[in-house]
Amino acid sequence: MAFNAQSQFKLVEIGDSTARIKMNASLESIPGTPDQLLAAGSAKLKGSQDGELAINTVTGMISSAKVKGKISGKVMVLYNEVPLTITTERHTTTRIL
Repeated sequence: MAFNAQSQFKLVEIGDSTARIKMNASLESIPGTPDQLLAAGSAKLKGSQDGELAINTVTGMISSAKVKGKISGKVMVLYNEVPLTITTERHTTTRIL
């Protein structure tokens, strides 16, 4: 399934070789795009993601990320309309070896 996404990033702080960046995105499914999971079905979904990234200013690598998201809408499968809501929360931390 394909989505249109619009993202915004805002530099919050730079210090101690780390840049903190806030991000938010809006997502919307593109009608008529084929999806292997839905076979002959379709979906109309909208949602958003918000979070914060910590970027190591020396390496350019993401050192940590916290992102929350929610997508909801309807999925049409075999002539049945099914409501769908997906809520996610991801915390990622990396380290240099």
